[in-house]
Amino acid sequence: MIKKEAFELKDKIIFWRRQLHQIPETGLKLPQTQAYLCRQLKEMGAGFRVYEGLSAIETIIEGKQAGKTIALRTDMDALPIQEMTGLEFASENGCMHACGHDAHMAMMLGTVQLLMRHQSEIKGRVKCLFQPGEEGYGGARKMIEEGALDNPYVEAVLGLHVTNSIPELREGQIGLKPGKLMAGSDSFAIQIRGKGGHISDTVRVVNPIYTAAETALKIREISERYQKYSTVVSPGVFKSGTKENAVSDTASLQGSVRTFSKKIREEVLGELERFCREQEKRYGISMELSVSDSNACVVNDSQMTDEMRDTAKSLFPEGYTELESSIMASEDICYFFQERKGVYFHLGCGHTGMEKEPPLHSAYFQPNEEILWRGTAVMAQGALDWLNRHSRED
Repeated sequence: MIKKEAFELKDKIIFWRRQLHQIPETGLKLPQTQAYLCRQLKEMGAGFRVYEGLSAIETIIEGKQAGKTIALRTDMDALPIQEMTGLEFASENGCMHACGHDAHMAMMLGTVQLLMRHQSEIKGRVKCLFQPGEEGYGGARKMIEEGALDNPYVEAVLGLHVTNSIPELREGQIGLKPGKLMAGSDSFAIQIRGKGGHISDTVRVVNPIYTAAETALKIREISERYQKYSTVVSPGVFKSGTKENAVSDTASLQGSVRTFSKKIREEVLGELERFCREQEKRYGISMELSVSDSNACVVNDSQMTDEMRDTAKSLFPEGYTELESSIMASEDICYFFQERKGVYFHLGCGHTGMEKEPPLHSAYFQPNEEILWRGTAVMAQGALDWLNRHSRED
């Protein structure tokens, strides 16, 4: 019944996704997104709580039978990317749901609707969590601080992400992997201070751009050397100066380290720190390396993964894939999983036959909307199945 009813919600899920796609917001405060979700929940007759310190929402669906509590979590925030898709429902405010969070929210709304229809089958309760600030703002930690996993006590967490970047995960397929699933991440910034002045004054000017460029090449060399350890190190921002004939006092690099190993992470950051000190001595400049916005690895609980694999296969016998790839993307659902056992699904959202499809975080990213109902089905059925397996008197 869940699979059939989820398919019947397909057009509604697409409608929600397109509505949300037009109002992307970044960070922890998402007033338009929050208001839209609250309206939809109210129309469904679902009660909800809004958080104080951020635009988070939770709704609890009480079952008719006693039992445990499982949480379903979705992210809400967008990226500061100017959309280039040309879609009639494209965003126009300089932000974009290029990571698929609009699809995640739409699937969660569908999940809430299905679970409300099946309250008599729920043994316990399902807490649905809408989380802002996933893209580097610490939203998961802040929700936990405001009681997302308590009142009532949550014993397990499910999450889901659309992707067209995992090679073995074809259109509409559900993918799972026990243990380490997604890389840990650290954002780094390197501030370089030289001596600014006229570009022709080679005696008194110390151009920080040269050092920044050498640093970028060093980062690439480190990344290539550690690639065999499933590690990526890369800059994403390079800034300096405002005029072609004036050397700025400063230059800056910002980037990310992705790895599955604490030891390798420490080695990589240690190499960057040593390189900065060597450059200071060589060029008579100052360099400061800072690290922030760290995420741990996303680790799927092995037993729970086995159980969710059974759920996925029962829904989509030909649509399940055991993941093998090292997923270098990170996710702050890791903080929920550090507090409670959990499982993170991936849903293939690519388009069969489309070559060089724009990936996640691209200004041209377009998920396959026709498969979104499958995410709703697996989340709703996953919650019901887990509660049924683990039901007991609270």
